[in-house]
Amino acid sequence: MGSQSDPETYSLIRAELDDWQSYWNDLANASDQEIAIIGAARLDDSLDRVLQARLVDDKNAIKSMLGGRGALSAFGSRIDIAILVGVITPEFGWELHQIRKIRNNLAHTDRRQGFEHAPIRDLCVCLKFPVLVTDELKQVVTASPKERFKFTVSTMEFDLRKRVHTINRILTPVPSYRDILMMPTEKRDAIESSAVDGRLRLDGKVYDLKDQNGASSLS
Repeated sequence: MGSQSDPETYSLIRAELDDWQSYWNDLANASDQEIAIIGAARLDDSLDRVLQARLVDDKNAIKSMLGGRGALSAFGSRIDIAILVGVITPEFGWELHQIRKIRNNLAHTDRRQGFEHAPIRDLCVCLKFPVLVTDELKQVVTASPKERFKFTVSTMEFDLRKRVHTINRILTPVPSYRDILMMPTEKRDAIESSAVDGRLRLDGKVYDLKDQNGASSLS
């Protein structure tokens, strides 16, 4: 991934910002339930994108884990794995879990209930970032539980979308000699082509790729 100073990366981040601003304009007249559900869904989607940019580039494994009914298809599971693979900090993860709880409460409550009602109001009051901004902005974003929620979702989504374009991917581990023997022929041939005189130097050892018994000798 390019650094934030790269023109191409900057233009991608700028496009994300424009989309983010358009999103809130479209929700100007939305109900509290709609704001909570759609806001959390966009964070979930952004988290999915940054995880795909971070994890080893194995499309089948990513689809199996993140898609459909995969182990990491739920918002809560994605938050936790994102912390473990260094995509987000525990503090960022805590606020994402708060957003998830607010979404769950509003999605399963009477439509007459909203951000001003407990326990949703109390969950919104616990959101930390709105009280850390400048005093002038703080008056706006802490004016109501709904504004706290919207401001938190907005800043978190933009942060996650920026990381999609700047985060480094986890690399596939160096294969062991056993891994090489188990590989499909065409993949093994590609590795063998990098060997010299039929011997592959790997992890401080020299492997004789012509030895079908798997014998190896230390270099």
